[in-house]
Amino acid sequence: MSVRIICVRFASTLLPLLLAIIAAGCGGHDVNQSPVSLGVTAPERGPLVSHHQLWGYWKGYIPESHDSLDLVPVRGAMIHVNVRKFLEEHPCQDCLTLVDLEIDPDQQTITADIQITHPYPGLTRFTGFDVRAVIVSDASLYFPALDASIPDAANGDFTLLRPNGYTRLWNTLEFPPGSAPFVILEYSRGRMASPGDFTGTVNPYVEFSESPRWHFPAGGAITKELFFKMPDGPIRFGYAVDASWEPPIVDPPIDIQSDFSLSANALEPIFMGWTMSVLPTDTVGSTGTGTATVLDRQGWETISTAYLECPALWTGAIEPDSISSTMTSSEGDFVELNFTLTNELGAPAARDLMALLKVVDEGQDFWLGDVNHMYERVYIDVLPAQELAGEIVFNAPGPSGPHGEPGAMNVFLLDIETMLETQLTPFIGDGAIFEEPRINPVGTHMLLTFCPTPYASGVDVYEIGGGSWGISPAAVYDGTADFHPDGEHILIASGTQFDNTPDLYSVTYDGSERTLIATADDTVRDPRWSPDGRRIVMTQGLEFSDPPNSELWIYDVDSGQFFEIMSAPGVDENPCWSPVQVGGQDLIVFASSRDHHPGYETDIYVVSPDTEEIIYHFDMGLQEQHPSFSPDGLSFVFSAPTPDGEELFVFSWQTEELIQLTDDNTYDGSPSWCWNW
Repeated sequence: MSVRIICVRFASTLLPLLLAIIAAGCGGHDVNQSPVSLGVTAPERGPLVSHHQLWGYWKGYIPESHDSLDLVPVRGAMIHVNVRKFLEEHPCQDCLTLVDLEIDPDQQTITADIQITHPYPGLTRFTGFDVRAVIVSDASLYFPALDASIPDAANGDFTLLRPNGYTRLWNTLEFPPGSAPFVILEYSRGRMASPGDFTGTVNPYVEFSESPRWHFPAGGAITKELFFKMPDGPIRFGYAVDASWEPPIVDPPIDIQSDFSLSANALEPIFMGWTMSVLPTDTVGSTGTGTATVLDRQGWETISTAYLECPALWTGAIEPDSISSTMTSSEGDFVELNFTLTNELGAPAARDLMALLKVVDEGQDFWLGDVNHMYERVYIDVLPAQELAGEIVFNAPGPSGPHGEPGAMNVFLLDIETMLETQLTPFIGDGAIFEEPRINPVGTHMLLTFCPTPYASGVDVYEIGGGSWGISPAAVYDGTADFHPDGEHILIASGTQFDNTPDLYSVTYDGSERTLIATADDTVRDPRWSPDGRRIVMTQGLEFSDPPNSELWIYDVDSGQFFEIMSAPGVDENPCWSPVQVGGQDLIVFASSRDHHPGYETDIYVVSPDTEEIIYHFDMGLQEQHPSFSPDGLSFVFSAPTPDGEELFVFSWQTEELIQLTDDNTYDGSPSWCWNW
């Protein structure tokens, strides 16, 4: 199908006299470019008086056939005059140009290249700031608490895709004729326009800018690519250009960064990003946390408040728990707004629930008053509440002996979906001690470290539902062991006694093919294979030394080298790999006293071994220990002391949901999650 472009060029201008009163120039900012490196001299902060200027307003119409485009001027200059003269004859005939337009009927998309040229070349005092090309259209989304109607392409609205932001300025319902001291500051009806024709009150925009300070230089030209999704049926839209300006401090200006007051820029903050550290679940009352980062040119203290509305999760609009500056640059202050997100309405698990963020600057616009509000659509994910499944092996006292003596330590299998416990070892009476039971990836065999005395220790293999056998030679001290991910080999820390086990061995299930892998410089405990079998994480050092000290080390099989990670005073214990990558990276969970040194109270940490970044820190005020990842890596089981013993807990570090698994007033310890979910 051929596409016919009609009226592909249109222009906007301001009279020089009125430019001096209200505004000139263009500006904006690229959200993909960090403003930290832009400029070195920050101008002094003066009175917060900003001027928004509408450079032009057009009504667009594309017929249902999608084979042509008309752009009709709706409003133009600063006074009520013949719009065509200002846009097409004097002083500029082509300062706002539709350079290229592509309509793809198959994909139902429109791509438009728009070029803006400053109409007054050489007049540097009319350098403009924060110019925004605003697309105004009908809207299907309504946020009642903020009284905002937002167009949404997913709901069939014709609107701008991938905008730089949203603004309330120049919508047709709130800026009708007679609402401002100049026609240029209000909506006026044109040849194809009518008041109230577009229901959107908060509309998307694209910024036109150069660094520093997102300005538009006199005589310059900037081209931006705009993207649209076409709905079924005819397309109607409005188009406005908004700019901010103040007379320069130094006239004529030479340095854009310092020769204009900061209030020459728009007062409203600039949206920089949205992150969520904790996601709410579909349980009523579940909470999460979200942080909006904005840039405020005039200083973070000019932000009076902010609001966040998500009708799917809660009623009304919430305010942030805190507003704080994180960094100051020549472009302004970076500000974090922290919100608690509560699923008051019990919304089901879903991705990308839309919320509307509004950030309010306390400054007043010179002509329009309290309009310096930043708007942005952000999205909230809701996870399903933690559904426990799978099996965990752990240590606990078994039944008492035939003469009433205390029960020996045994190993139990817990089905955490049914909460059914099965005793796997047969010991009764006193004397049996086990360390760190492990279950293999396919759930058929279990490893135990049997320690009858501090100077004797061996590794036993138990077949689930079958027999058991020892795999340690005589006259050696075999400590904690682990299964290889291939399900056929076993990893053992070995030596001469408890405080001297530096050797790493690989053996088969029957104890044969005992092969030395490597020898460390210190005592090794809790060696654990990575899921790909290429690395071994372990603890080196002794938790009961004076002072207590142990570190995490990784042995790289390919290079044959040991590498220390996460070094800190105190003890690092019980490392465990995540069976799968989470967020595209390998993770290790471990217990550590680093935040309580020189004491021995331990917290749990989730870390990336590649970057040594602490991804999550968990502390419930007890001595949390022996963490083990769930098969999906999103939760971990651990043990912690209680007033009457030690119990097992599961914590989802993505949703911060804590569940207590056992409550039998006894010692339940050393849990290990079976990988065969």
